Amino acid sequence: MIGGIWAMDFSLDTITNWLSAGRNRMPERGSEYLEVYRQAVEADFKAYDPGFTIHKWLGSGGFCDVFLAKDVNVPGKGLQTVVLRVLRPSLYRTPDSMANNRIVKTFLAEIFYNTYLTSQNVPNVVKIFDYGNLHNKHYFTMMDFIDGPNLTELIKQGPRDVKELMRRIIFMNAVAGVVGEIHFRGVIHRDLKPSNIIMKGWEPYL
Repeated sequence: MIGGIWAMDFSLDTITNWLSAGRNRMPERGSEYLEVYRQAVEADFKAYDPGFTIHKWLGSGGFCDVFLAKDVNVPGKGLQTVVLRVLRPSLYRTPDSMANNRIVKTFLAEIFYNTYLTSQNVPNVVKIFDYGNLHNKHYFTMMDFIDGPNLTELIKQGPRDVKELMRRIIFMNAVAGVVGEIHFRGVIHRDLKPSNIIMKGWEPYL
């Protein structure tokens, strides 16, 4: 039980109402509210896998809240460490039905392109494991987890010497190559930014 003002029922609907009040991003990592939200999502995804456990919150983007879950029993793929992306309820549960539909269609289009690129086995593109609408509560995707920092963290550090500077130039050339490969297959990456480029060693993943 959480004391003080937090000692109340935080159902998904309660959380959605809070988010709809102009706050479209999750609170800072470690806050009490974030922990309650994590628990609510984790409880709902027990319907997907009874052993489903969220390891930690990874962050929030323009559309989704992102979590890391380990040992998830993904149909047809066995136990996997996944990145769970959940479409934020406050974006598509509003009085504006047209806006709601637009948000959902955008998310579904992203799923289509991710699935297409995964089926094509495009190198250095994060693979999608599963997707859906869990009991009409959560639109979601489950992606492969690439264990590494994003490019933003590298930029903040700055190169230590000429050798590392050359590595960074080669790395960015590799990024351009991945983007070019995606474009060649008819898909345009519309949210290309340092925080969306993951580094596994000196190999980029989008």
